[in-house]
Amino acid sequence: MDYVIWSHEHQAWWRPDCCGYTQEVSEAGKYTKAEAGNIVASATPHGIEVIVPVFSAE
Repeated sequence: MDYVIWSHEHQAWWRPDCCGYTQEVSEAGKYTKAEAGNIVASATPHGIEVIVPVFSAE
């Protein structure tokens, strides 16, 4: 299953390869759960990113 990442700080989805943000979920980067977890864990400030399964986001 793929996951997308929502940024509360930017009010947008992370783009592919962690390159910016987009308002369109269809343009969001698709990440494995492990990749998304690592991205969210390293995001600062903590707690502003949310991992969402793709089937829930579309």
